Amino acid sequence: MSLGVVNLSIKAFDETNLHYKKDLVDNPKAVILISHGLAEHCQRYDYVTNKLNSLGYSVYRYDHRGHGLSDGKRGHLSNINNLVNDVGTILELIKNENLDSPIFLLGQDIGGHTFLEYGCKYKDSVQGMILCAPLVCDTLGLTKTDKISTDIFTFIPYNNTHNLTHDVVMQDSYENDPLILNKVTFGMYKSLRESCLNIIDDLHKFKYPCLILHGSSDSTVSHDDSKFLFDNILSRDKEIRILNGLYHRLLDEIVKDEIIDEISKWIENRLS
Repeated sequence: MSLGVVNLSIKAFDETNLHYKKDLVDNPKAVILISHGLAEHCQRYDYVTNKLNSLGYSVYRYDHRGHGLSDGKRGHLSNINNLVNDVGTILELIKNENLDSPIFLLGQDIGGHTFLEYGCKYKDSVQGMILCAPLVCDTLGLTKTDKISTDIFTFIPYNNTHNLTHDVVMQDSYENDPLILNKVTFGMYKSLRESCLNIIDDLHKFKYPCLILHGSSDSTVSHDDSKFLFDNILSRDKEIRILNGLYHRLLDEIVKDEIIDEISKWIENRLS
């Protein structure tokens, strides 16, 4: 039985207020922490959360600083370590509130990127990670800043919602969502670029069980990023799925139910 949705905020290490939600169930199989992608926010995962609740999982999710209802300059990031520290803040909260529950992380693009950075630095903190279209080595050059001449510029990949999902309803919802960011700062791209270089050097430190999911037709973050990730981490328990024809926002695709079911089965296999 679901115990309902709670909207809250928590102070990060630098006193930034982070908005988060928790959707709890009785006797959860596990707790899942969702970290959203660039330019979106945690309420975009209402459907995913409801589905996971129905499958027996409690779910926490939060808005990155500068996104959604969290504080901070819109679309800005001065250092990837700020996002990594935010993960630590939320995880400490989850562990204090769920003493006996295993915890899994579910991250979309920079959400997955942040979890990778976290996983390279901190060992044995959670039971596993599910990474959807994670930004890793930036094969497509999303974060290249050499041609950027202004501090704030249009985030082009998100202007064409047709490249994010095949689901027309979800495309419309992006366009009509006032919390979706249309611009990010030079600092965001610079920080992500530096972080990609760090991840390339540090992937040998990552040993968590992980399920990597990526659409073969993703034009925002290439599935080659996920292949590079799979080939370079030292996890003994790792799986990769390149999903034929799917776009960037896998959990907004028409086949999202099948993807969520696969995630659930992967988690269950690590609880037995």
